[in-house]
Amino acid sequence: MSQNFTIARKADKYVRDQMLVKASNRVADQIHAEEFDVAKRTEIPYEDRIADAGIDNDGMIDCLAWAAVAQHSRIGNCIAMASLDFAWIAFKRPDARPIGVYGFQGSTNDDDGGASTITKRQMAITGLPLDMNSGYGKVAITRDGTRTPTFDAAHAICIVGDPQIRDREVTAAGSYVCDPWARRIYDATSISVESALLARVTGGSTKLSLLARLGTGNSLPGGVRQIIGIPN
Repeated sequence: MSQNFTIARKADKYVRDQMLVKASNRVADQIHAEEFDVAKRTEIPYEDRIADAGIDNDGMIDCLAWAAVAQHSRIGNCIAMASLDFAWIAFKRPDARPIGVYGFQGSTNDDDGGASTITKRQMAITGLPLDMNSGYGKVAITRDGTRTPTFDAAHAICIVGDPQIRDREVTAAGSYVCDPWARRIYDATSISVESALLARVTGGSTKLSLLARLGTGNSLPGGVRQIIGIPN
């Protein structure tokens, strides 16, 4: 069994089973929007504290602040949950490098955006209508008043290992995706299949953008661990 897989699984268990973090935008987790709004308001204060602790990269500050939101409120969206995975691995497994938080990129309204050709306003597998109030669906209106439903990918994951991203695509096996929002762990080369299963939030995209990364030999300041609350 791959070490990267084992670490990804342990990180997922920490977020989902030990901390019992619930997804704000997953019906099965039964979190009301008002509860997430309360949790979300703490993100900016965490950003300030993390910056004061010595982090100067905006993407890293953002992800670590979301990790703190998930840890302390036990509520999070996909980026908060993936970021808590990232933070747990960063402090508990310094031998596991590189690690990163990545976001899916793409739009049904942009041929070069990386999204698949799934029917607009429909989810893969189920074929059910996309909830246009979910924050993922959009409507483009032309000058003649034509309304065209569009979709932008909006999902984040943690990857343990080096997926060797080329042109925003995974090119190497052996790195593992940890997606606590979807409760999935898989080899990063399976991202096209997994993305299709989560088309409501990925649009079927296989294109990734890097949000935060720790490379070989890199670590985070101990003060950040205290802010987030990762146990020893």
